[in-house]
This record gives sequence, C-alpha cells and structure tokens, in this order.
Amino acid sequence: MKNNTFPFDFHLHTILSGHSQPDMLVGNIIWRADELGLEKIIILEHTPGFSAEMQASVIAGEYQEDETTRLPVDIIIHECASFLPQAKVRAIVGAEIDADPCARDGSLLMNDFNGIDIVMAATHYIPGARGIWNDAQEFPPEEQEKIYREWFTWAKAVAANPRVDILAHPGALLGNKTGITAFEGKVLKDFEELLVVCKENQVAFELNELLRRKLTESQAATYHNVIALARKVGVAISIGSDAHGLKFVGQYDWVLEIAKQAELQENELFMPAAFQ
Repeated sequence: MKNNTFPFDFHLHTILSGHSQPDMLVGNIIWRADELGLEKIIILEHTPGFSAEMQASVIAGEYQEDETTRLPVDIIIHECASFLPQAKVRAIVGAEIDADPCARDGSLLMNDFNGIDIVMAATHYIPGARGIWNDAQEFPPEEQEKIYREWFTWAKAVAANPRVDILAHPGALLGNKTGITAFEGKVLKDFEELLVVCKENQVAFELNELLRRKLTESQAATYHNVIALARKVGVAISIGSDAHGLKFVGQYDWVLEIAKQAELQENELFMPAAFQ
C-alpha cells in the first residue's frame, strides 16, 4: 500500500446514479483522483438504475433490457474520452449490473457489454424479487433463513457467470435482511463455498468502504474474517470506496482497518487487465 492507503479506487459512481451528490460529475471525479494522487480508478454506474419504476418492474418480473438500460454507462464512456487525455490518473469504465433476482441463475439484467471494461455484479434485490436490500420490510426468522440460503445459492451462480469480473459488496444484503449477528461460524463456512466458486472463475471479491454503513457493529467487527478467508482460498480482493460524493473518492477508513486485520497483501489485490 502507498502511504498506508490504496492508490486506486475501483468503485466510483456519478450523478447519473440518481442518488449521488451533485458534484459527482465525470470530470470532477477525474480531477479529484488526480488531486489525491490516485493512480487508477473505475468509474461505473448502476445498470439498470434504481428509479421507483425500474425497481417495480424488476420486482414484478416485467423488466426488459432496452436501449436506455446502459445509457449512463454510455455517457461515462463519452465523458471519459473528453477528460482523460489531460489527466494523470488512468481510468476505465465499468458497469455495476444487478443479477436477475427472479431467475436466480446467475444471469444479469443487462447483457450489452460493448465498451465496458469491467462488469461488477450486484445483488441489491432480495432473492425471488421480494424487495430490495434497503427497504423497510422485515421478515420473520424462518423467512430470513430462507433468504440466507437462497442468497448463497444465487451468489454462487452469479460468480460462475463468465461475464462477471467482480462480486459487489458481498454480505450487504445478508447483513440487512437475514438476521445474522456476525461473520463467523456457519456463515464463514457458507462464504468459503462461494469463495471457491469465485476462485474457479477468477471473479474478484470486493472490499467496499460504503459496506460499513450497511452492517451492524458486530457484523462490521467480524467482516475481516471473510476477507481473511478470501486470502486463504486465493481470491483477489477488489478495493473500492463506492463513493457517491466527491469527498469520499479514494477515502478508506474501514477498508484499511479490515485489510490490516486480515493481513491483506498487495499481491492479493485485484488489478483489471486493462491496467496491466
């Protein structure tokens, strides 16, 4: 690590997400990365987006990919072409694509990858499209256990998709909807099965700064066990802030704490082929 931090940020959102701060323009992100001395970044966007209409169509099983699905990514590609020639930082374009919560076969809700350097697969929706990870609904214990089991089966299918490069913020939905108290015991055994699939398919496992805000104190305090297990299995770790505001670009506090606790080494970090 450079100066006790990471000189890259592989998860940066823009104003096009619909829930980022107004300063998250592509040009601003590139300028901020240069100011911080970052060497490499991935600018990406949610595909499909998270409008109420889009969420409703996915949950109802009525979503269909069309020419508007990847529009935010196309805008990022165009703007990067304008701003990057003057920048020091190297940047590539990614897409954070949700896996299909209805099919649960590892398929994604977007399949047009033209011009996209990195595909980050996310599971924001509850398996079976019973809602989304951060909505207010609560489930009884037996339903929480079902969601837990279904998520791991689904996540393994996602990791086996040959178009997936990174598994986004693993554990966010588990921490919010399944009632687990900590990342230890049986939870680690189930993560090990997922990590083996990631290893077999060369899918990176994300260590994400924003994930801290999605976990309880006890969950956050034990998450280093998951990263240590990923090291043991031999899965590359992708580092990202998941910034939705300019002041969060390249800013790591919890990530550095987890990396230290898990004894994460530089040669165990994910590096996209486009940067090599």
